[in-house]
Amino acid sequence: MPLFGVEGIRNYDKYRAANATFVDGQTVGPPIPYGVGGWVDLAYIINITNGFHDTMVDAGETARFYWRGQDVWEIDIKDAAAGGDDRSWADGVALWFFAGHSYIDMPDGSGAAIVFNSEKNRWSSSSRDWRLGGAWAADWIALYTCELLKFRHNTWANYINIFDGLHVVLGSWGHPRIGPDNAHVGRAFAENIIDGFPVSAAWFQALGADNAPAALSAEGPETWHSGAPDFGASTLSNDHYYLKGETRPDRPAGSIYWLHCRWVES
Repeated sequence: MPLFGVEGIRNYDKYRAANATFVDGQTVGPPIPYGVGGWVDLAYIINITNGFHDTMVDAGETARFYWRGQDVWEIDIKDAAAGGDDRSWADGVALWFFAGHSYIDMPDGSGAAIVFNSEKNRWSSSSRDWRLGGAWAADWIALYTCELLKFRHNTWANYINIFDGLHVVLGSWGHPRIGPDNAHVGRAFAENIIDGFPVSAAWFQALGADNAPAALSAEGPETWHSGAPDFGASTLSNDHYYLKGETRPDRPAGSIYWLHCRWVES
């Protein structure tokens, strides 16, 4: 039976206390680029993670873990070869759902970083340190965070290292909303999965255009067609959660031919 795992961070008080920058004795903001990621607390984030977790469990799916707040650590997603413990957590389940802060790591968009409220082992985790699948479990990761998938001209270089059997990364190219009108997003995503939507379609429908959903999948030569990709036949378009429809086989890193990007704008 497939397992899923959930992690969510609402409050970033410990991050602020340890990482604040000061001018003339006044706190002016976090020491990270391009916005306020990791600085403000996130209302309704735990509503979102609770909704996903509880709906999946009520439907008979099995949760391996559900961590919140300071129990969510950078090593949970970092590859073991880089000093992480992903095999126990993000890469130890078929679907990993995370909600919290993230940001684009460099001016050219080369990689992204998730921000935590605990320093174990770091305050943030760069996507350059992720490698999911292989001999382990991860098929899908879903991140309700800002700008994790910001597709630019260097998408291949930025994200190819994440895929080694992983099917799809779900995220956002913009800034998902965290108010009460979006507290249902986790529940809606889970309901769509259970109802047999492809995992990417479940994500797009649950978030809606206002939350800037995006997805990225690893694809093979059979759908490339000499530079005229068959998007309708891709893993991104057809991959379902186990026993909810067709689930595409894992694709090892060495057999990836192209990356299928999809996003929605309002």
